[in-house]
Amino acid sequence: MKRGKKSATSETAAEPGNSSQAAMQSWLETATREDAPLATAAAVEGSADPVLQLGDAIDITQVGELKAKMAAALDAGGGILHVEVGEVQTVDAAGVQLLVALNNEVAKRGRILSWQGRSEALRRAITLLGFAAEFPALVG
Repeated sequence: MKRGKKSATSETAAEPGNSSQAAMQSWLETATREDAPLATAAAVEGSADPVLQLGDAIDITQVGELKAKMAAALDAGGGILHVEVGEVQTVDAAGVQLLVALNNEVAKRGRILSWQGRSEALRRAITLLGFAAEFPALVG
């Protein structure tokens, strides 16, 4: 059953993670150019800032494709990276790890994440895995 999407928008400045996240950051940074066709980073209307559409699943089956989308969105430039989470229905630990790596990479580049929409599945996964402090806009 698909949950309804709320129209809430939250912005948070990404904060650098601890050194235990270095491996995930490195992994995110290694996306190759041949992965680029999988990327979909559209611009927000009237803005040069990219929008990352996460779709309905952030799990181990989608990590490769999502990694490529994230790399393309980061490479697209702009000061704000908008991430649409309103359609997310399935999340696992690998998906949350990928979001932690994205959060850390955005902070490293001195940019801001703007979370668009709400997902109860994502809120639960982030809370259960102990990452609520890193993603207050997604769990609040």
